[in-house]
Amino acid sequence: MIKTSRILFIVLILSIISSCKRETIANTDNYLPIIFVHGYTGSGDSYELMSKLFTTNDYPKQKIFAFDWNTLPPDAPNVTSYLEAFVKDVIQKTGISKVNLVGHSLGGQLVYNYCTKPDNAANVAHLAMLCPYLPSHAALPAANIPTLNIWSNTDYVVTNGDSIPGAINLILNNRDHNEASSCVESFTALFKMFTGKDPATLSISDESEVVLSGRAVSLIENVAAANATVQVYKVDPVTGFRISNTPDKTFLTTAAGYWGPMDADPTAYYEFRVSTTQPNDRPIHYYREPFKHSDHLVYLRTYPPPASLLALAFGVIPKNNAQSEIIYLDAQKALWLGRDDLQVNGVSLNSNTFTDPQNNTVAIFMYDNNNNHQTDTTSIPLFSAIGGLAGADLYFPALTPQTISVNLNGHVLHLRNWPSADEGISVALFE
Repeated sequence: MIKTSRILFIVLILSIISSCKRETIANTDNYLPIIFVHGYTGSGDSYELMSKLFTTNDYPKQKIFAFDWNTLPPDAPNVTSYLEAFVKDVIQKTGISKVNLVGHSLGGQLVYNYCTKPDNAANVAHLAMLCPYLPSHAALPAANIPTLNIWSNTDYVVTNGDSIPGAINLILNNRDHNEASSCVESFTALFKMFTGKDPATLSISDESEVVLSGRAVSLIENVAAANATVQVYKVDPVTGFRISNTPDKTFLTTAAGYWGPMDADPTAYYEFRVSTTQPNDRPIHYYREPFKHSDHLVYLRTYPPPASLLALAFGVIPKNNAQSEIIYLDAQKALWLGRDDLQVNGVSLNSNTFTDPQNNTVAIFMYDNNNNHQTDTTSIPLFSAIGGLAGADLYFPALTPQTISVNLNGHVLHLRNWPSADEGISVALFE
């Protein structure tokens, strides 16, 4: 009996010590967890640059989280239950009772609605909304939460940006809608609110040891791609061809779609090939510039699930081994005519059709839509129906290996011309 009592006493002491140790680790840096919530049709990598600015300024990576959600249903920002569960999970993982909550665009409306419920508001130390889509700017969601409200004077998506009484209000100049979640002005305001001090630098630092990880989710709807295969290849920066036919790394995603971590060469250009087990699915190849800084928000979008309405829409994209299909993508900045220069194989896509600022174009789908084996640069109407997307008729023959060049403002990515029926789509992803 005495021996049992001693064992129980030791277990109790160890439990107390463990609890105290966890709390000490969580609070010694005085940094609270940050939860980033993306906007309409976005994903967690809307905050990829923002996250690296925070970690460059010594904000702990393990305290930075991204919440992914399907923004398409009309009532999506009014359904807060999924965000509530996510916040509770972050609190449980970190052992810290309050979080900093950031929402962009439609995500701004979601976090606003979340904070109107007193039980939820009790979990939030600071609230920030970046170009939020709000029906009304008349009042704060919760008077006791310090709130930052940022909008742009050149936002062509949310055009009714305005100040909110009681909030810290900041107007961005000449920033597009998506830049609100990545620009240094927003970062500076967020860092100041969350830490009480100015950031030491506004440039992302280069690291000698780079670690990558991320998530695979379906395009636009953000359904987790469970058990997807992620193969990572180094590629020749001049041709886009793989240096070796054997992947440098291979991962199987978790049930929630997460992959990694992997040690990366900060001088290497990479191709990420993601393939799911969904019926009639095809691989998607992501080409990236060298990662100079560790990044845990490397997202790999997959095809929409078979039961999705989007799957029907994207099903019209031709499957043809005689041609390649590619996508230009930048989730953190829109293409603006007059500010940006996008050329694909030397063909300019700078026009009101594709890069009018009012279109807020973040992605352009490119393939031979009319199957005439010519580059017509005509619009593909399918994509313009979804905000921020465009489609352009460009012909990329695929019967023999060739290089496709994508040049954005002097940043060049070279892609392999994969046959689309067998190897799906290639994505030139910039940040």
